[in-house]
Amino acid sequence: MKEEYFDVVNEDDEVIGRAKRSECHKTNLIHRSAIIFIFNNEGKLLLQKRSKSKDLYKGYWTSSASGHLDIGEGYKNAAKRELKEELRVELPLKQSFLVKVRQKIDSENLRLFIGKSNGPFNFNKEEIEKIDFFSISKIKKMIKNGEKFTPHFLVVFKTYLEKEKSK
Repeated sequence: MKEEYFDVVNEDDEVIGRAKRSECHKTNLIHRSAIIFIFNNEGKLLLQKRSKSKDLYKGYWTSSASGHLDIGEGYKNAAKRELKEELRVELPLKQSFLVKVRQKIDSENLRLFIGKSNGPFNFNKEEIEKIDFFSISKIKKMIKNGEKFTPHFLVVFKTYLEKEKSK
């Protein structure tokens, strides 16, 4: 399989070059991802459990859908593409905040998008082990009890809760 290339960005989210996926992760180059939270009519958040075949965070819980931006792609187009690839749905999405995650193996600028749907979802079984809706309080309990979540989800979820509280 051919390796993906990503736009490399600076702290102001301006494109300054491009690099292979492996290089971005190995040398900590900042790149971009779109993250999608889908809520149902009860206000529960759809989470996916990543497939055990993924290269990072196998079997971890994460957002409804997410993925890196392709070279030259905007956040919103990436969000729509990832929704279609992972959950096989098209939904109106509302753009939310940008959060910067800086970690040892992965530095990304993440843009959150929010959508509403009760499903059904015909998820991509190569990428996703399972999906389910959870209340915010249940997700908090899962985190507290040591369930494995991707680091990016934890940062975006915490930021989302802080922004919702301040509304």
